[in-house]
Amino acid sequence: MPEMTFAQAIDYALGEAMAADERVITLGEDVAMLRRELLVRFGPSRVLQAPISEAAFLAAGVGAAMAGLRPVVEIMMVDFIAVALDALLNQATKV
Repeated sequence: MPEMTFAQAIDYALGEAMAADERVITLGEDVAMLRRELLVRFGPSRVLQAPISEAAFLAAGVGAAMAGLRPVVEIMMVDFIAVALDALLNQATKV
């Protein structure tokens, strides 16, 4: 495997997963800019730009998973993970 940056490795792995399974989507704040190549390759129905609300787009990811999709939710900064954890701890665990 060629040497690559962490960001390149994420793009590569996510691209491989999306190519292998059409149920894989990605969503997050500025994800359309960060994953521009994936947006071009797979389109806006699978690379979803989310508003600045980590709680909302993590909850959307939980809902997508409940509906049978395989979401990859990107949260830019760990500082905001705590506000989004309700969707995982209190919602997804009850399904």
